[in-house]
Amino acid sequence: MAKGRPRILIIHRNHRAEAAQIERELNGSARVRVIWQPEEIFQVAEQPPMDEFDAIVLFPMTIRSQPIHERIATQFLDHEEVSIVAIGRSGDWNGGRQRVDHFCRTPTTAVRTLQEQFIRP
Repeated sequence: MAKGRPRILIIHRNHRAEAAQIERELNGSARVRVIWQPEEIFQVAEQPPMDEFDAIVLFPMTIRSQPIHERIATQFLDHEEVSIVAIGRSGDWNGGRQRVDHFCRTPTTAVRTLQEQFIRP
């Protein structure tokens, strides 16, 4: 983890309110970036930012008939220094080989998980 505030990337497609809630609740205690445009999401899937973030929060999303959240999580199989926080039900994550460190059913649970892991050790 980088010194100072943790760096958190939130990736969603149609969960604007939930992503905004996480960003708002972490405001000040973490540096948060939110992406939701398909082009940006595909860029992360193709060239994941391995060294830029301490945690990635992923919502289930399908773009162009692809479960892109599974594809992104798979990119981090060998990069355990980046914590993967999945929002939704475990059934949303059927791909097999991806790595998810925390399953959270709600944005509130994701915030609590991130705070416990990075902010309030």
